[in-house]
Amino acid sequence: MDCKYKMIPLNTLIELVESSVTFSELMYKLGYTANRGNSFVGLKNFLLKNNIDISHFKGKGHGSSKNEKYSLSDILVENSK
Repeated sequence: MDCKYKMIPLNTLIELVESSVTFSELMYKLGYTANRGNSFVGLKNFLLKNNIDISHFKGKGHGSSKNEKYSLSDILVENSK
């Protein structure tokens, strides 16, 4: 199977990278339907080799937290446990 990221113009790939926040999102935009290990590694190496900035990408656990956010007014309640 040919690498989809090598088949598009570099400037288009850069635009896709800039508009993505994770590798998974970028791979989806490139037409990959699942997290394919070899494609992921190849894409990452290709981006680094071509000096395409991925420093804005979020980590693996991005969006997976189930922790709720509370305001101070909800937490600091008189006579609460």
